Amino acid sequence: MKLVGWFRIMCAVASILALASCGGGSSAASGGIGGTGKPVIKVGAVTATGGLTVGGQSFSTLKTTVTIGGAPAVIGDVKVGMVALVRGTDDSGAFSADDVSIEEAVKGILEAKIDANTVVVQGQTIQIDDATVFGLGISPASEAGLSVGDPLEVYGFVRSAGVVLARRIEREAGLSEFRLLGFATAVNTGAQTFMIGTQVIDYSSADTSDLSG
Repeated sequence: MKLVGWFRIMCAVASILALASCGGGSSAASGGIGGTGKPVIKVGAVTATGGLTVGGQSFSTLKTTVTIGGAPAVIGDVKVGMVALVRGTDDSGAFSADDVSIEEAVKGILEAKIDANTVVVQGQTIQIDDATVFGLGISPASEAGLSVGDPLEVYGFVRSAGVVLARRIEREAGLSEFRLLGFATAVNTGAQTFMIGTQVIDYSSADTSDLSG
């Protein structure tokens, strides 16, 4: 099945989100010039809005640029449970977010409901726990509020090949494209295919000029 043009695949980012899933967030900082603050990078689930808290760290958002799914957004579009990559500064303990980037781990069709804690979306096993947030319109706010065939957006952490720990699940009305974030397996350079989870991706028509390795 040829899926190029329908899938936006972000395999490299998966390694960052997988590391963040171990402790709910990861961060890095380096020294800055005196008075300018230290650059900070934080990856984690959004746990509070009205300002922004990611992986337990609160940021001011007065001058923040936001993208969601690669499209420009505003801080008011950020919701609890979304997984964010925050670039900002630490000025003597006052953290401010300069750039917030959010991507869905999976965007696709609910294919199966395994049990109360496991569903399959676009060939990916989605794990649900007490920390998973369900979007408005999903009632009850649990696996029971989902139906096979639902178009869904899943924000979460890639834990292993084809397995995502969901932090937020939303219905996506008018789904026009599919997205997968994960680790490529079963790469076949002859057939120009690979897999993410159980989903086979045909990349024969894709522009891979900016990929290496």
